[in-house]
Amino acid sequence: MGKIHRTEAKILAASRALFVKNGFSATSISEIAKKAKINQSLIYHHFGDKEALWKAVKKEILIEQAASEELRLDAAKGLKYFLKQAIQNRYNFYRSNPDILRMMTWQRLESKRDQLAGGTHASPNLWIEPIRALQKQKEIDPALDPQMIVMFLVSLVEGALTQNYGWEKSAPLDLDAYILKTMHWAEKVLQPNAHSTTA
Repeated sequence: MGKIHRTEAKILAASRALFVKNGFSATSISEIAKKAKINQSLIYHHFGDKEALWKAVKKEILIEQAASEELRLDAAKGLKYFLKQAIQNRYNFYRSNPDILRMMTWQRLESKRDQLAGGTHASPNLWIEPIRALQKQKEIDPALDPQMIVMFLVSLVEGALTQNYGWEKSAPLDLDAYILKTMHWAEKVLQPNAHSTTA
């Protein structure tokens, strides 16, 4: 990757701070320019539009964390390995990158969330093909919709990190133990015959 231009770095830093705090819709190009202490036209010159800037900020966070290998999935090693990658690695990634977790939460609230999604090598939509491969291998129930499986897995991880279920009142939640139990539970739910009923 080439050296990032100093102006681009200023724009990305200002955008990141504002996107994380306010989300996409509540952040304007003029606010970003003001925070970066640059002319607004430079944002359009370097990034084109606000949607492209949003994706560039997400990509920059991923590059910083060297997450490209960590979030790739491999169906060839079976369902258990796939779930470890999909759940444990995403959990670790989000826990060490709270900015991206906040941006993803904001992104879901946007009317144009489909245009803001993707654009990175860590998009959960890249899980579709490994899920289909596992369905062909009969390790995941072929009757299940791969897109729904993606939403299910992402929700399991994000729910543990973003929701307050009152666990801390009785005892603090051991998130690592929660993720291990979640991996085991997800494996049982996704396997063929998990949904069949006996007559």
